[in-house]
Amino acid sequence: MTQVAGNVFLAIACLVLEAIVFILTVVGTPIDVFRSRGPASASVHVCYSMWGVKECGNHKTNPINAPYKGFPSSGIEKTMNAASAFAIISIFLTLVALVLTVLLVFKCIFRVIPGIFSVLAFVTLLVCWACMAGAYNKNYGAGLRIKTGYTYVGGFGLIVTAWCVQTVEMILVFFA
Repeated sequence: MTQVAGNVFLAIACLVLEAIVFILTVVGTPIDVFRSRGPASASVHVCYSMWGVKECGNHKTNPINAPYKGFPSSGIEKTMNAASAFAIISIFLTLVALVLTVLLVFKCIFRVIPGIFSVLAFVTLLVCWACMAGAYNKNYGAGLRIKTGYTYVGGFGLIVTAWCVQTVEMILVFFA
């Protein structure tokens, strides 16, 4: 197999990985991040998405217009606002990286161009899940911690998984 053919296969692998990252980011952004630890038999569980408090599942965020979007403090609200902002930026960057990787497969551009966008997507996904983890673990005074009454659920896992796959893709794209 020639060097060119190997690079094309690697570029196609990067394309598949970037598509997975994009899908994980798009799906993980709007769904629940934290879920209350109540018993499984409870009829209503309270969840937090990056957008605020809500009933778990497909329900409106902050239906009662609670202060701080239903988060326990303004510090948590600000941290989750940062997470949501970086999630939206990540969606944009992974889409651009996906399009550029398609161009890389057809040898229309140099590999450094999609590589730069892959690095940027890596950083924004990292900041996104780090903000969520920070909001979960930080002590906001008077014993106020999301960690004590909530657990991580789908949205957090999907964003972290997207970041892990992006890490692999980011490295491979520079060799494609």
